[in-house]
Amino acid sequence: MIVNTCSLFRQIDSWKKHKITFSDYKAGKYVPDYYGRDASLSHPHVHHIHLAMTKSLEKAWKRKSAIHQLYYRTTKINDPDNDYWLLYAYDDIDEKYLLLTILGPDAHNNDKWRSYLQNLYLHFVEPWILGKLECCE
Repeated sequence: MIVNTCSLFRQIDSWKKHKITFSDYKAGKYVPDYYGRDASLSHPHVHHIHLAMTKSLEKAWKRKSAIHQLYYRTTKINDPDNDYWLLYAYDDIDEKYLLLTILGPDAHNNDKWRSYLQNLYLHFVEPWILGKLECCE
């Protein structure tokens, strides 16, 4: 398994911590208390993990710590201040990941983020899948 990061992701202050946590999570080592549902989005190869960015939400999710309950760790659509996602791409042929960015607040707001997600896909995901992106660490 390979985990890469794009230049946009490396602009996040704690990007190295997020990369290590994501790598350990995908390797099956553990599920962090602040990770929620992990699901695909409508763009090919693009996925998201709900993130608890506040201590109160993380505490609430900690009660749902069993692996089978990870699905229920989500944010409410009408709670934009707690609505964050870790966006990543997955290449199932080469079994590699590309960390894209953290989206939020109000990550579920499709009207707000639709064009941004399309740009992420066109500038990072598609070139990465085609082997034309030299941005990864």
